[in-house]
Amino acid sequence: MNTMKILPQRIRNRIMGLLLCLLVAACLGAIPLFMMPHTAQAAHLEDGALDDSNHMNYLIYDRIRNRWIASWMKMTQQYTSNMMHQMWIIGTFFDAKHQLETQRLFQLMANRAHKDYHPSDQMCRFGTTVRSLAAVDELSRVNGQVLSTMMMNRETLASHTTASGGNTTDKKARISQFKQFYCNINDNNGRLAAMCRLSQNEDGLDFQRGAPDERTNKDINYIQTVDNRYTLDINFTDGELTTDETDILALSKNLFAHDVFERIPESQLNQEFNKDDYLDVRSIIAVRGLARNSFGHIVGQRTRGTGVVSPFIRTLVQEMGVPENEINQFMGEHPSYFAQMETITRKMYQNPTFYANLYDKPTNVNRTGVAIQAIKLMQDRDRFESALRREMLLSAILELRLRSAQDELVNDLQNYEEFEAIDAGAPAPAGP
Repeated sequence: MNTMKILPQRIRNRIMGLLLCLLVAACLGAIPLFMMPHTAQAAHLEDGALDDSNHMNYLIYDRIRNRWIASWMKMTQQYTSNMMHQMWIIGTFFDAKHQLETQRLFQLMANRAHKDYHPSDQMCRFGTTVRSLAAVDELSRVNGQVLSTMMMNRETLASHTTASGGNTTDKKARISQFKQFYCNINDNNGRLAAMCRLSQNEDGLDFQRGAPDERTNKDINYIQTVDNRYTLDINFTDGELTTDETDILALSKNLFAHDVFERIPESQLNQEFNKDDYLDVRSIIAVRGLARNSFGHIVGQRTRGTGVVSPFIRTLVQEMGVPENEINQFMGEHPSYFAQMETITRKMYQNPTFYANLYDKPTNVNRTGVAIQAIKLMQDRDRFESALRREMLLSAILELRLRSAQDELVNDLQNYEEFEAIDAGAPAPAGP
């Protein structure tokens, strides 16, 4: 026993198995001998009594079936039950493995969704800033068209305009407006005091001559009136005349059609050659319309917006260091389309917060890039429309250059016809 304990467990198991096999083999070989007593076996060894094969088969069949086979069947059934139980345990392990892997996959997907679909402050800025951009864009287009129409009505001497009576009434109204709103007493070497009207303070008392400082010469200063302003208090669709609207109309009269055409009496329009002159007038007005359209578009982009994004624009501008009491002067109370595009295409990227917010989840950084590309598409569209207006202006300039060449060619052709008629002795054709 001591020797068996010294041997490794694996060798001991093999030795015990071998001994068990030898024992079973010995038992199977000795069964016929164990079936009979020893003395009976000795007595019948030579008398032929043991030669009965049927008796021997019966003993072997009975002992093996009732003792060994039944025991082996029970043992086999027990082994089968044990192995089936082991398979159930193994199946439980597999089920637990798949369950844990599924839970881990769900957790990974939940973490990925939390990382990829968690909105950032940067995206909220983009989404909030462009919320009313479409409405403001349409409003700017309408105001630009209305301004162009008002300028055209003045040139065509339409009724209920200051130019309805011709150049005289138009100049008279403009001089009166200049004295009241835009006169600068320092102009003309300080000799406009007699021309400028008296201004009044808050108490209604006269205190100086000339216009207020903030409106001086705004009828001729495009930079002060339009270019330096992100938002103009203009809305030609509400029927109310504001200070900015008055200044824009006064500036347009000095920029386009300074001298309007005189009114043509109805009696002269009945004559054919006067009708041709009126068509020439309309042609000039049409060519000026291309320039009016560009001016109207520039002013329309600066008309006040809907005010939906005003608080958010104010916050962005305030983060850039602009004092709160100066924000309205900088961007306007209701930022225009031009002001909003200026913010999301330029001012937003001048703020260090924008670059700090790029330290974010990769998906949010990609979303920020897509938002910038979308804004770039809007800006490219504005540039495309500007290029179309520039193309129309260039085509009009080319047309005006060709008109002079055309007039010279027409005169040469008429002179050629006159010379041909003189040489032939026929009367010269009448001129137009």
